[in-house]
Amino acid sequence: MKKLNDCLRGRGGNYILPFFWQHGEDDETLIREIDAIEQSGIKALCVESRTHEDFCGDGWWHTMDVILTECEARGMKVWILDDKHFPSGYANGIIKKKYPEEQMWGITERHMDVVGPQKNASVLYQWKTSAEDRLLGVVACRRVPGEETLTGEAVDLTDNLYDDMVYFDLPAGTWRIFYIFQTRSGLSDRMREYADKLTPIGGDAYLEAVYEPHFAHLEQHFGKTLAGFFSDEPCFGNNSRSGFRAEMGRKYSHFPYTEEVLVRLLERFGREAVTMLPALWYDSADTSMQKIRLAYMDIITRLYSENFTYKLGNWCREHGVEYIGHVIEDDDQHMMTQNSAGHYFRALDGQDMAGIDVVLCQIVPGFEDDIHTVPCSYDTCDPSFYNFVLPKLGSSHAHIQPEKKGRAMCEIYGAYGWAEGLKMMKWLTDLMLVRGINYYVPHAFTPKFPDFDCPPHFFAQGTNPQFARFRLLMDYMNRVCHLTNNAKHVPCAAVLYQAEAYWSGGEFMKNDVAARYLTEHQLDYDIVPCDRLYDAKVRGGKLCVGDAEYPCLVIPKAAYQPKALLDAAAAFAKAGLPVYFVSATPAEAETGRVPEISGSTVVSLDELNDTIRAAGAADITVVRGNSAVRGMRYYHCCDVENDTDYYLFTNEGIRETVTADLALSAMTGEDYVLYDAMENTAETVKTNPDGTLSLVLAPYSSVVIVPGRAPVAMNLPAKKREEIVSAYPLDTVWDVFTAAQEEYPIFTPYRSSTALFNLTGRDALPRFSGHMQYETSFTMDAPLDDMRIILDLGEVGESVTVLVNGIRVGEKIAPPYRFDITDAVNGGHNTLVAEVTNHYGYKMHDGFSKYLLFEPSGLLGPVGFEIRKVIS
Repeated sequence: MKKLNDCLRGRGGNYILPFFWQHGEDDETLIREIDAIEQSGIKALCVESRTHEDFCGDGWWHTMDVILTECEARGMKVWILDDKHFPSGYANGIIKKKYPEEQMWGITERHMDVVGPQKNASVLYQWKTSAEDRLLGVVACRRVPGEETLTGEAVDLTDNLYDDMVYFDLPAGTWRIFYIFQTRSGLSDRMREYADKLTPIGGDAYLEAVYEPHFAHLEQHFGKTLAGFFSDEPCFGNNSRSGFRAEMGRKYSHFPYTEEVLVRLLERFGREAVTMLPALWYDSADTSMQKIRLAYMDIITRLYSENFTYKLGNWCREHGVEYIGHVIEDDDQHMMTQNSAGHYFRALDGQDMAGIDVVLCQIVPGFEDDIHTVPCSYDTCDPSFYNFVLPKLGSSHAHIQPEKKGRAMCEIYGAYGWAEGLKMMKWLTDLMLVRGINYYVPHAFTPKFPDFDCPPHFFAQGTNPQFARFRLLMDYMNRVCHLTNNAKHVPCAAVLYQAEAYWSGGEFMKNDVAARYLTEHQLDYDIVPCDRLYDAKVRGGKLCVGDAEYPCLVIPKAAYQPKALLDAAAAFAKAGLPVYFVSATPAEAETGRVPEISGSTVVSLDELNDTIRAAGAADITVVRGNSAVRGMRYYHCCDVENDTDYYLFTNEGIRETVTADLALSAMTGEDYVLYDAMENTAETVKTNPDGTLSLVLAPYSSVVIVPGRAPVAMNLPAKKREEIVSAYPLDTVWDVFTAAQEEYPIFTPYRSSTALFNLTGRDALPRFSGHMQYETSFTMDAPLDDMRIILDLGEVGESVTVLVNGIRVGEKIAPPYRFDITDAVNGGHNTLVAEVTNHYGYKMHDGFSKYLLFEPSGLLGPVGFEIRKVIS
């Protein structure tokens, strides 16, 4: 239990590197903000470059000198966001300035229709979208009668083009004549200035413009204080002029292209590649749609990985630093071009950590079943993707690629608005932690105030009233990350990443369907791409992917999958691995043939839970539990070096308390440790007579279970069994005081009241943000030695510190707002002070916050006492 002992003794590591925005501030302001970061319990930062007007100029180098010198003195690490503009890929403008001929290209189509039979016919070729367009091919495709679907019968007319006319003979039927162009017309003026991620020159130009100047100026810090670089949402950028998603099967879409794409297609298919190209934009009744779409996406995502991610990552590693970041994953865009990079895993394979982000109100407490409105271009979010797939993409990548060293990063909290207080941040943190995310980039610290760019900002030049308790959240985050870093995930299943199923066309089950089903049945999983399965082995009845091991493979429903994937699944099944096809075995994308895979099992989604459990692959079992168990989540990892298992449990429900008796696979004896990472306290516990352990999780709460007997040297107290002797409300008069952040700690009387109320209600102080102090007194008998007194504040809006008789008994940033006040209570008269702080949204009224619920502020209650008697 070494890691747990580290946490209890304050010896854990740092796993947090918040964005630190730059605008060219003076040295004193920068140092003050760095001090605020360190005072938050954080020992690293990531310099946000895009807001600095002199990026890679003299002003920028001065800023970096100040930051690196200060952080070196404090023992802090520095990361650098790697571009002048968002998203990464602008390369500080070098394409426009120096390499305009290397602007990105795209591929698109235009078409017209003719009816056959035709003999010695011709059509006019005037379809260029711009003067620089390059014609790649002219193809006539027969259409299915009455539809726009292509039959698969195609005639290459490219060589029949002469003097703006295309000449042809065509048999009977309706034919669509496609003109396929290499073009830049689909790029916005802004994206034309971006580096081409499909070509070697694109990555080389990026290194020349950004990375090499940093090495030239800051070489002495590389691999020491300077830890590495961060790419923020680099993408293909195609179709950026039209605005709609460039999904395959959509006419006129512009897709990424370079000459190497056609070279590789011709290597695979010969000249037939040209006649199959129209199936990028239109469905085809034969296999050409699956073949060309799968091949095209396979080629461009590999080129992206080779020429961009790996190029930057290899340069960093050669220079003693690391390369991290993320792409846009939103609502499955990670499998698409345009705003993302086509394949989540390939896009980040060259980086040293896996990476995701959750911003713009994409995940909100309470929204698990219904879409909700968000402040971004796509207007609404599907919670099934964000809750059950997004975090798992990151943690899965960290588990299956050894080069990641188990590290999965999440950029978190940004652009939610000032109405996102510590309570919501704690809930979001738990959602990510329990899905295996173990590095964080909180968004953000900024030395500028007011700064309207993507709040909240944690310090805000000292004006954020919740900053004083922000460290509670950061310490909690670091403790849990200390337990889960350098520890092996223990999953119940590998779930196939559905990129190839999506690329191939046809119906398919989105990853969130299977992911949500498994999560709600307490079956943990990783999402694994085809690439990793091709190299995987079955050993000891488990699927071994890198350092990860899985007791079964789940392949969600799909019309098509690559033949190589189905061949691999057949080999796994033959080797004894349980392979489950949900609903049906897919057809081979290249042939359309449905293979027989001996030893595999076809199951319905509803049968999957019982099937996996019957095979002995389940890790935990809910023996008894209430309905709130549906919102319980868990993550199991093993510190192999120290032979210790850690189970993190959270309650994502926001109203009901989880009560459950659980059986854990790693529980081999009757002893375990119960660790509260927020309070940083632990106690030893015995299992129930039937070997189960009892779990009670209030909304917003979490707990870590560590099976086994704690070493005597840890000197942990034993958890005592208690019974509630009495519980009663505190009926009293409350004296209420207020202090804005700039006034604190000087409070001004507001009112006295027997009833608790929303202090920011319309009849109170609707624009108040700051601190609310509640004072009262109560009488109580002195507690006996075998008694405990629990103060329950009920609802609080939203963080609170409690003092009894002037003794600080605790502080909370999220429910449950319960405090053990036993040691502070006197027999007779007692004083009680609850100092509540709400979020900054009530004062700021920023545009991002209009997408969030403003919960009531202050002490809301009901407040009461619970008298407990220790019975053993």
